[in-house]
This record gives sequence, C-alpha cells and structure tokens, in this order.
Amino acid sequence: MIADLPSNASGLLRRPRFSLRALFVVTTAVAVICTYIVLPSITANRFLAAIADKNFVTADSFFRNPSDKFLEEWADKKWAFQVTADLAPWSFGQIFCGQREVVVRVDFFEFDQNASCTANVAAGSLGLGPPTVSPVSYGSKLIDAADRTTNLRK
Repeated sequence: MIADLPSNASGLLRRPRFSLRALFVVTTAVAVICTYIVLPSITANRFLAAIADKNFVTADSFFRNPSDKFLEEWADKKWAFQVTADLAPWSFGQIFCGQREVVVRVDFFEFDQNASCTANVAAGSLGLGPPTVSPVSYGSKLIDAADRTTNLRK
C-alpha cells in the first residue's frame, strides 16, 4: 500500500520530530516565569506567619534594607501594641512587577489615647521592600475592650 504512494507523499507519513534543546529551553522558561510569579507570595505568606506568631524579630528579618525594620522597635516602645496583616488582592501590576502587596495594620496606645496606622509593604522574591506608613490616626479602635468586659463581669 505504501509502495503505491508517490515518492513525495512518503514524507507525510514520518513521525513528527522535536528537539530536546527546544524542549529544555521551553521548560526552563516556564519554570522561571512560575518562580517569578509564585516566590513573592511565598515570601509574603512567611511574613504573615511571623506576624501571626508575634515573632517581630523574624518578621523584621524579611526586610531587605535594615533601616526599613520597624515592628520589633515599635513592639518595644509602644504600649498595647497589636499587629494584623493581610495580603492585598492580586492585580495585574503586581504580577507584572513580580511583587505581592501586604497591608499591615498597627494598633497601639499613645498620648493617652488609642492610635492606629497602616503600612503597605511590597513583597518580592528577595524580601520585603520599604514600607509606606500612613499617618497615625487617634481614637480609632478600643484595643483592650475584651479585657475590660471580662473584668466588669467578675
């Protein structure tokens, strides 16, 4: 049956060829792109876990520049210091820049009133960038409300 085909049609019956070099290049490129996208989220989640454990020394170690560290210092100097942090929703700009934004909310007691501020931190593959700290707002949250209500019931 194959002998009946014209000589130029026999090229159509060959198996497709591929290059191992091209396969290696494509696989490496996909791995680099996935690492570029996923590694900032891993860094941000480790930072969030350190804050959740109230381990501010470890949380501050994620900052690339030592002058950007603020959590351990504030925990020592501010009274009734509480920190919560969340990941900001994904955006195309974050994916394009290889970053993941973390929003850190800090509540503390200062000047005989409750104070709070937020810090936006960009998590990259090599660590955290400089925080952008908002101005301090006073009287926004009652920090130890749970302790006061339990003391009133006793």
